[in-house]
This record gives sequence, C-alpha cells and structure tokens, in this order.
Amino acid sequence: MEADVKEKYVLTVPRIQCYRAKWRTLTMITDSLEDHYSKLWAYVAKLRRTNRNGIFKIKVDRPTIEGKPYFHRFYVGFDALKRDWLAECRPIIGLDGCFLKTFLRGQLLCAVDRDGNNQIFSIAWAVVEDLEIHDGYGYIVISDQQKGLLNVVRKLIPHAKQINCARHIYANWKKVNPSDALKKWFWIAVQTTNQANFNDVIKEMQEILGKAVEDFMNQGPSHFCKTFINTFSRCDIVDNNLSETFNGYIVPTRHKHIIDMLKDIRVALMERMFVKKQMMLNSDDNICLRIRKKLEEAKVGSKACTPRLNGELKFEVRLIDEVYCGSQ
Repeated sequence: MEADVKEKYVLTVPRIQCYRAKWRTLTMITDSLEDHYSKLWAYVAKLRRTNRNGIFKIKVDRPTIEGKPYFHRFYVGFDALKRDWLAECRPIIGLDGCFLKTFLRGQLLCAVDRDGNNQIFSIAWAVVEDLEIHDGYGYIVISDQQKGLLNVVRKLIPHAKQINCARHIYANWKKVNPSDALKKWFWIAVQTTNQANFNDVIKEMQEILGKAVEDFMNQGPSHFCKTFINTFSRCDIVDNNLSETFNGYIVPTRHKHIIDMLKDIRVALMERMFVKKQMMLNSDDNICLRIRKKLEEAKVGSKACTPRLNGELKFEVRLIDEVYCGSQ
C-alpha cells in the first residue's frame, strides 16, 4: 500500500496509517458479507416458491462464540434440469470443483453431463445426492481422482462405474516419464476399444518404453481406458473436459458473492438452454447438429466398407484390413 500510494499520488504515508486503512476496509467488507449471507434463507425460500419440485439446501455449522451461525454449504438442484437429464442425457456424470475468487475463497462443486448434441448439460451444483439414481447401477462417474469425491461416490452410489480423467492421469505420468513417445503411446492405449488390441499396444509399449509401461499399468487402466468402459453409457469420453468447460463458462461470476454468483449461473444456463432449444426448433432435421455432422462423416467413410450378409440379419463389414461384425 505504501508503494502504491507513492507511485499513484506521489505521497509518503506511514505504515501505521496503511494498517489502519486496511483494518477499516476489512471491517466494511465483513459487515457487508454478514448482511449478504443473512439473505440466503430468503433466497432459498424464493427458489422453493418458484420451483416447487426443485431441491435447494443450505447448511450452517453451529453458532460461533459470538452467537452467529457459520455458513457451510449451499446446494442447488432445479427440477427441470434433473428431469431432462434423466430423460434425455447419457448416464455419465462429470464431477469437479473450482475455487471461488472472492475474499472468503471457497469452492463451487458441479455435476455435468453430455447432452444429445455432445455438449455440456449442467445437472446440479455443490453436491449430487438427489438425482434418483439409487445405487448407481448403469451410471458412470468421471472425476480427477480427488479422494474425497471418490469416497463419497463409492458410499452414495456404490454400483456406479468410476472413471478417472485420462488427461489428469497423463499429467501425473509424464512427471516421472517425460517423453513425446510416451505421450503418443499413452493416448493410443487409452483410445483402444477392445482387449485384444489393448494387449497388443501394451506389448509394443513394453518393447519401446520399458519401465514406463509398469508405471502406466500401476495407474489402473481399467479406470481410464476405453477398452474397459461399459458401452451402456453410449459415450466414449475418457477425460473430464466437460466439467472444466463448465468451470470456464462461469469464470466471470466466480468473483461475486454467493447469491449474486448463484443468480448469474442460473440466468446464464437458462439463456444457454433457450438458445440451444431455438437452434433445434429452427432446424429441419430431428437429429442434433453435431450428431448429424458425425453421421455425414461416417457416410463418407463407409465408401471404403464392404458388407457381407450372412443370411440371419447380421453382416460382416470389411474396411481395408479391419473386420468387425454387427446387426442390421
């Protein structure tokens, strides 16, 4: 503060005066925060009144010595988001947290999914405990290996398949094994879709990379490689980019106090969903835009395929030197 005042106003102020100014400023901020947080209960009541089937929870710890309750957490779960997620989205949940930029710090936890157009779909913020997925059977949860999240998911939805973000795994792996060749083979192994090819890739990695392969296997490939991910999710993601995208989407509002931040997130998501809905309503196609693009790319690639029907409504498709089977 001394240096800033001298540079900006060409004044020399004593240090004790800077301490006093800082103390008065912090006192003003604290009083403002107390008034702001005291309105949380009114905000919850308004949310419940306008969204009767939604779930909004506020938790405070026991009162401090001064007799004032201490804010602990706030949960936001809009009914419309939950219903649409259960009805239309893939059974995969990305969990992540981001630090808030306010004077009090704190974290915002989010649960997001991928919608029918392969874009992010926000499910809830703070915690996930009311999504009616019971013991988690048939669902996949992907996170960045935070032990707290892993333990909570294991406790609340024990039968859900837990996946670790492959990018997070690679970031840790390359610290011990820094090499461009390692990066190439890591992603080849991660993207392999069947056990036989995965074993072949690991064998080649062993010949080229040596001990680094042992480190790779110690990371637990069953938790981040496509080969071991069940197909019921109908989604082949192996990273948690959707959560990080959401965190980046709300960066501007993470500098605000809690009620203002929650309002901004709600409004931003409301406007985003309206835009996406209008995009589909204005389209002559009943298939989402990004999925249509994938289908068109697949059509072009199918020119190199030769199907052979076996007489039982099944066929063999040959693509150059690759063969895979399927049903009509």
